[in-house]
Amino acid sequence: MTQERKPRRPKGTGSVYVRGGVAIGQYEVRTPDGEIRRRYVRGKDKKEVAGRLARAIADRDSGLVYDSGRKTVGGTWTGGSTPSGGRSGRGRGGGTKR
Repeated sequence: MTQERKPRRPKGTGSVYVRGGVAIGQYEVRTPDGEIRRRYVRGKDKKEVAGRLARAIADRDSGLVYDSGRKTVGGTWTGGSTPSGGRSGRGRGGGTKR
């Protein structure tokens, strides 16, 4: 008894999978700097994500690239200080163990 396998998706069309009850689509895009980055789209089910993924890949192929770079929420942190006022943010109490 042989079981038929699903055909593989063509290269460059991304992938769709379910993790933790959420459908996720994944595709790669080349940034203006020449780097290749993975981008993700999420949705309720595979059918919805497949539509979003197709639209995102069509945008990518037409030359539209959504690239925010590697920015932090508050921009760049300069001067060696952190937004928390120098605390590392580890633990709950902020004090040292004695």
